[in-house]
Amino acid sequence: MRPIGCLALAAVFAGGCGPAGGVPVRGTVTFDGTPIPAGIIAFVGPDGGPGVYGGPIRDGRYEVPADRMMPPGTYRVQVSWPKPTGKTVSAGEGGTPMPETAEAIPARYNAATELTADVRRGAAVDFALTR
Repeated sequence: MRPIGCLALAAVFAGGCGPAGGVPVRGTVTFDGTPIPAGIIAFVGPDGGPGVYGGPIRDGRYEVPADRMMPPGTYRVQVSWPKPTGKTVSAGEGGTPMPETAEAIPARYNAATELTADVRRGAAVDFALTR
C-alpha cells in the first residue's frame, strides 16, 4: 500500500475524478480521544481507483462535498497529521526558517492503512484512531 503522495494530495484538494452523482461525506477524526487539530484525510478507491477524494481535517472535523463527485462504495482511508515538533528547519539560503513537523499518526492509518469506510449517501463516517 502506498502512502499519500504529492499527486494523491493534489487530487484530494482538486477533487476526485468520478462519475456524476457524488455523495457528500463528513465526519470526525480523533486520535487517542482527542480531535486532530489539523490534518488531511484521503479516501482511496480499491487498487488505487476509482480516484482519491478527501480534504483537510480541522478541529477534528472533515467534509468532502458532493460536488467532488465521490461515488458511493468502500474506500481505503488514509489520515495524516503533520504535528509541529517545536523545532525549525532551514528553508535554504536566505529563506525563512520553517516549523518542523513529524507524522503523528501511526502508519497503520496512513502509509500502511488498515482503515476502510463504506461511503453512503447521508451517512457520517467517524474515525476514532488509537496508538
